[in-house]
Amino acid sequence: MRHFTHLAFAVGLLISTTTVPVTPLTDQQLRDIQYYMLTEFLPGNPNQSPIPGVGIAIVHDGEVYTNGFGYRNLEQGLPTTDQTLFGVGSVSKMLTSLFVVHALSQVLPHLGEDALDKPVNTLAPNLGLVLSDRYRTEYITVRDLLSHRTCIADLMVLPIAIGATNKTNTIYQQRYVPEFCEFRSIQMSYNQPMVQIAGETIVSLVNDGRNFEEHVILNLSHILEVIDQIGRAHV
Repeated sequence: MRHFTHLAFAVGLLISTTTVPVTPLTDQQLRDIQYYMLTEFLPGNPNQSPIPGVGIAIVHDGEVYTNGFGYRNLEQGLPTTDQTLFGVGSVSKMLTSLFVVHALSQVLPHLGEDALDKPVNTLAPNLGLVLSDRYRTEYITVRDLLSHRTCIADLMVLPIAIGATNKTNTIYQQRYVPEFCEFRSIQMSYNQPMVQIAGETIVSLVNDGRNFEEHVILNLSHILEVIDQIGRAHV
């Protein structure tokens, strides 16, 4: 987790690195930001707030503003700063998606984007993914996994998740997870394990003895390059 936290910080630096003219935030804008964070986002007694501290980064016309508000340690009264480390959380889903797409383009270049629409059990039959119904099991794709349209319940919020102590168990127990909505319906059903399974699909497909984490580290430079390109295109 610590490595990914540093990675998220690096991603922020890469995205904000541009050659466009810099227009600094005005003093009034800075005061408005501070007022909002202290009165709206972190109101009242920090000991009674569900969010004791927060770090922010704002990219404005090429200028990067960072600051921390609240506390990173309530017992010791330590304030949150722009150097405070936070758990990377669901930023890892973005990294996983970039890794998966990159890996598919390298392993199956002849398929192009169509690789995302190949059934998972066709790409990686050794993964052994079985879902609650036959149709999903046979036709679920990597695109389905990454776009949260499988419409089955999130295993992590079900009682059976107690037994999902590792990746193998998580994949195996998907067969017991009930559907939440119609497969590929317009309703998005957020599902954390599906993104994890997308990563494990690549591990099974490549089958070179490396685990998911090792693959991400191996491809880290490319992932950061893609994030940098996206950032430059939208600044």
